[in-house]
Amino acid sequence: MRRTLKIVVVLIVATLGIFAVLAIYVLVAVNDQIAAKTLNKQLQLSDGALLRVKGIPTEGPDSGFTWEISYRANSGWEEVGSWWGHEDGNMLACPVGSITVITRTGGPHVFVRLPSSVWKMFLMEIPSAYYFAHDGEIAPNFTSLEKAEILSIRKSLSLDPKAQGGIDPLLMQFVPRYKALLADYLTGEHRRFRLYLALDENAERFHLVNVEEKPFDQNLPYFEQFIPDMPIDPACSHVAFDRRY
Repeated sequence: MRRTLKIVVVLIVATLGIFAVLAIYVLVAVNDQIAAKTLNKQLQLSDGALLRVKGIPTEGPDSGFTWEISYRANSGWEEVGSWWGHEDGNMLACPVGSITVITRTGGPHVFVRLPSSVWKMFLMEIPSAYYFAHDGEIAPNFTSLEKAEILSIRKSLSLDPKAQGGIDPLLMQFVPRYKALLADYLTGEHRRFRLYLALDENAERFHLVNVEEKPFDQNLPYFEQFIPDMPIDPACSHVAFDRRY
């Protein structure tokens, strides 16, 4: 009886060991696959600082990439910010005096490193009308623009005051000489507008300078039209993962 029990125990332990080895093998294989698909670029900016951009694949029905940005000046690596998306990790990084501006070229994120070495993130989505509020109210606003500026933009774009859903920029460009952000949007009526925004002196917020309607051809794919049309300043570095921009 004892011998039989001992054999059973040995078989159970052996079986558990096999399962453990298989689990480790699967985990290593999955990690290897993720590492193989990870998009990773590192470059030196015009002021000597290092910028690292990493796209880590995520599995599932909403598969895509978790994008992470890191920055290193004189000391260790600083976490700049992250977002989830597809193969849209393209960005422009521009040192401007005591600040550094990093903007996605095809998305709403703008990251600014203040003179205090603190990173600040702006989301340049034009906020929608607020569902539970009266006319003239807007949804949460992460652009740093004043409410009056947002309402002025929505009016310039002929957006319905009660329309739900914000609008993300399809193209963003930065001109360090003027600390100017150029953000292009496409409305539901297939009208293209460019916002000219300026970063204030302390780099704490943007303010609206102008709104301009640009040509848009509905017979052409939008991604063939939302491409940079401003020369990249020598102070800026372009990080590209997607051939479009």
